[in-house]
Amino acid sequence: MQNASYSHALQSSLSQVLEAVDIGVWEYDHVSDRMFWSPWLYALLGYDIGQAPSSLAAWLGLIHRDDLPGVQARIAAALTPENSLYEAEYRLRAADGQ
Repeated sequence: MQNASYSHALQSSLSQVLEAVDIGVWEYDHVSDRMFWSPWLYALLGYDIGQAPSSLAAWLGLIHRDDLPGVQARIAAALTPENSLYEAEYRLRAADGQ
């Protein structure tokens, strides 16, 4: 029970930090082709929880066309066994189309 309490406190602290620095995070499961968004990312982009794109193809559709080739190259590199880290900055279209 103590581990669950610690885990919850740690997750709460991380959420506060991400919100303070105005960063949203997501995770991609390449086996199921599902994207999982942090609550703050939903808020940043103006989506209701669960409303945002949940597949990689749908996510790529939100990326600014000038940024897309670089993002696709970084994703391909991150999916290789020797490099599982993905880090990138790019522009996304929010729920309001902006």
